[in-house]
Amino acid sequence: FGFGLSYSSFEYLTMQQSLDTLREGNTTTLSITIQNTGSVEGDEVVQIYAKPVYTIKAQPVLQLVGFQRVTVPSGSKKTLTFDINGSMFSHNYGEERCEIYSLFAGSSSRNLRLKTSIFLK
Repeated sequence: FGFGLSYSSFEYLTMQQSLDTLREGNTTTLSITIQNTGSVEGDEVVQIYAKPVYTIKAQPVLQLVGFQRVTVPSGSKKTLTFDINGSMFSHNYGEERCEIYSLFAGSSSRNLRLKTSIFLK
């Protein structure tokens, strides 16, 4: 992704979602707004990760569910949208499932800056 190679800096401002509850086959849209706080135009790779809040099944600690690269002029804001589909969690539908996931946005799995939750039904 080019981690650590930017000449600019970015602030993650907001994360909003269109649905709080997902059923298998449904989609929620995440809107992430970032701002270039540096003095030059720069690229940022915004990454979305999902993490089960509680599960008895073996699952990854963090699962990458989306990413986008965007060029932002100095001082400007950009809003990116991500479609998060219920089928991304299809391995978790059934008797032993996690019903709540945390969704994170950041520039890497080590630099998660925004958080929300999604419920599976």
